[in-house]
Amino acid sequence: MKKQWICLILAAVLLVSCCPSAAAGYSEMTFSDDLVEFLKSGEGFTERAKYIGGYWYIGYGCLVNPTDYPNGITEAGAEELMRKNLQQFADHVNSSFLKKYDIAVTQGQFDAMIAMCYALGPSWLKKGNRLPDYLIAGTENYSDQEIACAFAAWCHIGGGVNTVALQRRIMEANIFLYSDYTFERYGAPLGWNWVILDANGGENELSDVAVYKTGEPYGALPKAGRSGWYFAGWEKPDGTLLLPTDIVTQNLNLKARWSATPATPPEPAEPEVPETPPEPEESAEPEDVSDSESALGAEDAEALPEEVFPDVPVTAWYASYVAQLVSAGVVNGYEDGTFRPQNDVTWGEALKLILRASGFPEQEPAEPEEKGAPVHWASGYLAFAEDKDYVPDASVGDLNAPVTRDALADLCAAALELEKMPTERPFSDSVRESVLRLYAAGIMEGSFSESGARVFKGSLKLTRAEICAVLVRVRDYVAKTWILFSGYRVPINYDLKRNPYDAAAFSERGGRKTYDDGVTPVRYGIDVSAYQGRIDWAKVAADGVEFAFIRCGYRTYITGELGEDVFFADNIRGALENGLDVGVYFFSQALNLREAEEELNFTLDLIRGWDITLPVVCDGEQVLANGSRSQSPNWSVVTDCIIAFCDGLAAAGYQPMTYFNPSMAYLRLDLPRLERFPKWLAHYVDVTNYYYDFQMWQYGSSGHVNGIDGRVDMDILLTDFR
Repeated sequence: MKKQWICLILAAVLLVSCCPSAAAGYSEMTFSDDLVEFLKSGEGFTERAKYIGGYWYIGYGCLVNPTDYPNGITEAGAEELMRKNLQQFADHVNSSFLKKYDIAVTQGQFDAMIAMCYALGPSWLKKGNRLPDYLIAGTENYSDQEIACAFAAWCHIGGGVNTVALQRRIMEANIFLYSDYTFERYGAPLGWNWVILDANGGENELSDVAVYKTGEPYGALPKAGRSGWYFAGWEKPDGTLLLPTDIVTQNLNLKARWSATPATPPEPAEPEVPETPPEPEESAEPEDVSDSESALGAEDAEALPEEVFPDVPVTAWYASYVAQLVSAGVVNGYEDGTFRPQNDVTWGEALKLILRASGFPEQEPAEPEEKGAPVHWASGYLAFAEDKDYVPDASVGDLNAPVTRDALADLCAAALELEKMPTERPFSDSVRESVLRLYAAGIMEGSFSESGARVFKGSLKLTRAEICAVLVRVRDYVAKTWILFSGYRVPINYDLKRNPYDAAAFSERGGRKTYDDGVTPVRYGIDVSAYQGRIDWAKVAADGVEFAFIRCGYRTYITGELGEDVFFADNIRGALENGLDVGVYFFSQALNLREAEEELNFTLDLIRGWDITLPVVCDGEQVLANGSRSQSPNWSVVTDCIIAFCDGLAAAGYQPMTYFNPSMAYLRLDLPRLERFPKWLAHYVDVTNYYYDFQMWQYGSSGHVNGIDGRVDMDILLTDFR
């Protein structure tokens, strides 16, 4: 059972260090009656199985096969079922985690972990997330507030903070911290208040939500960072800044305030200094590190939890940048295990690193001018940059020569296509256009001389440490500017709705994709045509298929003739008779508005009289076969045709829908003009990373369903059209 095993896995991680590491060893635990009553209050009783998010639940939120309970379940039976499930969780936690790590926990800590498991999926279960890390390190090392925040962070649904889930996490934290099993309805006081943090163009240090003890001062406040800006504090809805001395009285929505000049956000009072402070460690950095650091970005990087290389101290300003890039596979060290951060960067290295960070594909070495002549490994990147006019032809004579800051700025600004010339002149020693553009983009910031003037020092050579800072900022800029797709950089259109789905909520069961974020209405289905032959729709319905999109007709891609799918009537009748919701699609090859109108009228004649409760889809596709009429269409006209078809369907009383794959969406169709129609995405991957919104996902064409011989297209519907 999915919910059982999700909970088992999560409980295992959470119980790693529910008590101090110095506590007595492991002893077997089980859940308490108090936990049972807490979960009963939270889940509520359901007598008959309910279908939620692709699964059937009964009683107190237990996942079941609905045929096992044709007459429903009593409250006593539901409690017995829940206890069986909880015992399985407890057995797994004891044997797979507590015993393995010889950890002792309190009853409240154990119950809190089980309660959290009962409500969540396993996406948080990995080292590097706060709550597992706190437990592994020992919870005695953290304050109640830190632990409560670690619980609260797991309250997101569809990418945003869900305050109902947030309140549940706080109650679980109260069980963990104080053995308080009180279940309060939404809005009731819990002893904590939350703040929801809008980073306002930046990034939160830990999470976009934090909790604080009601009636006490806030104390230390969360931090945020934004390239090219200084964090000035958290702004309340009334426009004033939240202060560490403010008393916690209510839930708040806060927005980060940013300053173009150095600012000091409000800080709590400094603790008393001990009589004999520890001696500071000697810095491993050379004397000119401050210049090296600030020449490419003055803000401090996030500290590393451990050393990545022996010559990259965790206290070094560039340590976090190196760690990020090593983790992403962008840079690596030398064979002796060192990184050598102060080594010069060569032209060859700079070309590869900047071009790859800017979103361009790997480049093979260029062909030598003379057969058999040696070829530099980076020659392909140089040829690419010259072809793109990112560097002047023949300007780089030696790919092994060190690159200067000015030269890197020219390459970087060109590769990022930074065309807007800022009016600000921040550097006292440089008016170089590329440097000014990169400064405006938050990628290079310069340093300050002893007199306080901002300087760039463009003639200096670039070090490996410095280019890591540049690369991280370039990657951030690219992620906010383009969609990287099949070697193309597609500009992000922020006027279009984003993909709202949580990638971690997608999973696979029995060879079929599922989605469960606790909020989105989800159904599972197929789409069929004559290619599937004769279908046994009773078997299809019994195999968990809830809907079908059925091809009603098509236009041939060579002659352009219209035709009815020979199995359309049989398929729609069989699907409807067996209780499936039905949509239809027409395979369009319209190349002008006249043909679009022909396809619309042909479709309306075919579907008239049928009980169609799901959309009617314009399935316009490009066919690249020899002789195809749609090999090289005018895509603006194709967009016109889709709009005309969909508008005609809407006028006739049907819900229209468009169909496309990422290639069509990113590179061909005029998406903004199609924004008002629901969208059916075809993308055959484990979890789609398609950037924009869609309502149905065709995730494969090789599915197997009882009642259908051979393969069939598989779909997830992520909205409710009924």
